[in-house]
This record gives sequence, structure tokens and C-alpha cells, in this order.
Amino acid sequence: MAELELAITERNYRITGHNKIGSVIRERDQIDFPDYDTFQFCNLTLAREMLELSPESVSWMPCNMALRVENEKVILTTHLLKEDPKNPKLAAFAKKINAQLKEIVDFAVEN
Repeated sequence: MAELELAITERNYRITGHNKIGSVIRERDQIDFPDYDTFQFCNLTLAREMLELSPESVSWMPCNMALRVENEKVILTTHLLKEDPKNPKLAAFAKKINAQLKEIVDFAVEN
């Protein structure tokens, strides 16, 4: 988790939420339950750019990543933005953000 948080903040995103779903279930039900965490993060400059290009893209905000432990391995996933070919500016923006999201995942899982 520390590597993920570092990867997010080093790319000028601010973490806006962290849900510790697995640990809350463990605590509430007093059972052995794996970690499931979600992270929400945003860069307001990039958010504004995206919303000016496509107001309906608000449903993709903020960026999200999910971390879980499965078979003693940490699995990290994210949603990539649609690279809409009908809007070339939005497609270019989505490619840029998707590359950053992939960099964040790669950094976190390599360390």
C-alpha cells in the first residue's frame, strides 16, 4: 500500500479516499478475511481538462484503484478511460491518463 500511495502522489494526484473494506469486515464479523482496499485519487487540473472536453466523463472521477490479497499475492486493478475515437482531443487525453494509471500500477507492483 505504501508503494501505491507513493506512486499516486509522485504523479501529482491527491488521494481523496481510502476504503479498507477487508479489515472492516474482519473487525465487524470477528473472522479471518483478506484485505480489500480501494483508493480514490484526483488531480484537479486534469479533472478540469477532462470535464471541459467531456462533461459526461464526471462518472469516471475520481480515478480508482483496488488492492486485494489473493493466494498470498497482492492484486492491483484500475479502470482505464475510454479512448473515444469520435473525439480526438478526448482520445489523446484518455491515452495520457491511461499511461499514468498504468505507470502507477507498474510502480506499485514492482516495489
